[in-house]
Amino acid sequence: MVLALVVWLAYGLSRTAGWPAIGEIALVHQSRDLLGLALEGSATTLDPSRFTPSLVSGLVVFATLCSAILLGQDRNRSISFLHGFLLLSTLTTLLTLGAFAAQPRFVLWHEKTTYLRDFTLTFVNRGAAGAWLCLSAGVALAFLVRHLIATNRETALSGGSLGRRIVAVALERPTPMVAHLLAVALPVCGLLLTQSRAALVILGIDLALLLLFVWLAPEIRTQTKRAATIALLLATVVTVQVAASGLSARVAETGFLDEGRLAIWQATMIGIRDAPWFGYGPGTFPEGFAAYRSVALEHLGEIRSAHSLPLELAFELGLPLAIGLLLVWAGLVLSLAAGLRRRPFDVVRACGLLAAVTLTGAVSVDVASQTLGFVVPALAVFGLSLGQTGSRAWRRRTGRRLPDEIDAEGIWTQRDERPGSH
Repeated sequence: MVLALVVWLAYGLSRTAGWPAIGEIALVHQSRDLLGLALEGSATTLDPSRFTPSLVSGLVVFATLCSAILLGQDRNRSISFLHGFLLLSTLTTLLTLGAFAAQPRFVLWHEKTTYLRDFTLTFVNRGAAGAWLCLSAGVALAFLVRHLIATNRETALSGGSLGRRIVAVALERPTPMVAHLLAVALPVCGLLLTQSRAALVILGIDLALLLLFVWLAPEIRTQTKRAATIALLLATVVTVQVAASGLSARVAETGFLDEGRLAIWQATMIGIRDAPWFGYGPGTFPEGFAAYRSVALEHLGEIRSAHSLPLELAFELGLPLAIGLLLVWAGLVLSLAAGLRRRPFDVVRACGLLAAVTLTGAVSVDVASQTLGFVVPALAVFGLSLGQTGSRAWRRRTGRRLPDEIDAEGIWTQRDERPGSH
């Protein structure tokens, strides 16, 4: 994990400073003019125009993930952080929906130039905004499942069907249920307005994961699992029907993937084939890609991103290092998924896995990796879940007893104590 973070930070610094890389040697065999262009401003000096924003972005991402892992050692603080994230994202979406209803031109939901302009300046494209809303909706859905499980546990002895018991509790204490439903509904409404194809696909994957979490949770009865499955499927059908008109027009006009994006991916893969081992060097994609762009991409102007972070990493760093980083990421995600099978429903781990899936899908087919407004909260949620794994291992090594009681809301209630302290 530490090695992956160091490589990530070094990669960001090298992109910032423009330091020459081993992979740039491969350019000699392809185009001396391109080699000179790539090294012109980066051989021995730093480019001030690229240094500050890239360095700050790299440090912010690195600090966010490390801080989240440390914060994740405390479960209650992790849940408080996730509650805060839900509150802020819900308020942001609510304010933006209000601004859009009052004056649509102030919030360009359907344009790639800006998004949520008056509230979150970091969003600069439709894909990143859709990914952020997908993350918010996924976390809200996980907390809704947690709330329903707690309600089922509280009312298990009262008898009656699950639906009647949930309605009775909602009528008695309406605020929690209304808050959870709003936290889910508002991001989904914003997502529909963006008409982001990739984001809706990722949201569908998140819903499938939530169903898997529900079916794997040992404390949920089979009848409850079936009811949750039917409810989520109905919600998915309604969402698709509502979004069908706008998305159908987009798909009919441009297809599921823009032709320009497919052409960029094809040209990038040709470049990877020509320099598979060391790539062209960190930060050289805009210059290196110029040798491979086709006539079909001339109308797009300068292309500074591969619209796919894995392809861009392979182009700049080479296949071995890119595959190694992807394997580290896959190992972390699989460790979270495996942990969900060995315990009752854990909302922190579930949110972390949903964030990982959303992040992976968004950066694989779009330029969302360049948008801190999405990457930072996604990595923060993911880091909290990684911290939960580390905290249990630390307690075993130090001889501290693991908490063995969970209250109605699923929060650990027993404080850590040294064995024999009583």
